Amino acid sequence: MNLIGKIFTVLIFVMSLVFMAFSVAVYATHKNWKEQAQTLTSTNQQLSAKRAELEQQLADTTQKLEQERAARRYALTAVQVRSSQLERQLATQQASLDQKVKELDQKSAALDQASKVALAAETRNTELENKLQTAMQNRDAMFANVVATSDRVQTLQTNEERLKEREQQLALQVGNMTRVLNANGLTEFTNVDGIPPKLDGRITAVGANNFVEVSLGKDDGISIGNTLDIFRGDQYLGRIIIRKVSPDRAVGEIQREYRKGEIKKGDYVSTKLG
Repeated sequence: MNLIGKIFTVLIFVMSLVFMAFSVAVYATHKNWKEQAQTLTSTNQQLSAKRAELEQQLADTTQKLEQERAARRYALTAVQVRSSQLERQLATQQASLDQKVKELDQKSAALDQASKVALAAETRNTELENKLQTAMQNRDAMFANVVATSDRVQTLQTNEERLKEREQQLALQVGNMTRVLNANGLTEFTNVDGIPPKLDGRITAVGANNFVEVSLGKDDGISIGNTLDIFRGDQYLGRIIIRKVSPDRAVGEIQREYRKGEIKKGDYVSTKLG
């Protein structure tokens, strides 16, 4: 083999290596399009299922949102109705207050009139006393009138003693009534319509938020706003204000400023301080 033949042989060998490397590169970059299509199909199915799930979540969320909006509209309507009721109650209470103010003005006018009558009576009494003194100074000249005047004086003295005795009795009665009012924390202007009768009961249940149930109710004379004091033996535990009543039960709220100890079921309640 000559030199040219060897060169061609080497070139053929080199070209074989090149083609072999090219074939290896082509095989390395080859893709299985069938498997790729199956993978894409599976991915598409997964994405479709995820989309359906998200659409269902969106529908559920939309339904919940509509329910929440309906609940809020209902709550707003209830608040508006309650506001109207409170406004009507306020108008009724204002009318009652105006009526009571009018009655108080009438009583004040009557008291002023009574004061004027009393002043006129006092003035008249003074005039009578002056006339009596004049009659006594002229008794020597008017002996016939002295007897009548003496009888009149005696009568006036008797009336005066009786009036003084009655005044003392009234003063004693006023003093006794004043002590009773002061002992119960009342005055002559206190409205006694809301004061409960003298009652004793027990705590039947202790709830949350400072509320308790007592064994006294509307049938016993208890009404909303009444106060009851709580005891355990001789120990004072606190005070409650009645917030809700039924025929034989009532619910009261514990007043924190009066609380002196732990309140339990079975403790006594009384209206004697309220």
